[in-house]
Amino acid sequence: MRNKDVEKLIKKTMIGAIDRIEQRFGRFWGFGFPEENRTEKQKLVYEIFMELREDILDIGNDQIRKISNERRKICC
Repeated sequence: MRNKDVEKLIKKTMIGAIDRIEQRFGRFWGFGFPEENRTEKQKLVYEIFMELREDILDIGNDQIRKISNERRKICC
């Protein structure tokens, strides 16, 4: 499997995970509603979600880099 194919699969996994979190828990931060209509509690929950989202993306991107580096070692 090529690096680009592996990268696409990992990215789909990351985005899919984030999407499922939004779908199942988004009501707790007013997902789909204007930010100015959110309560203070919803704003706090949204901040927590954004931190989690960033963590998921960072971990996935780190895995992509590791796979790319390992493949470079093997092939060259």
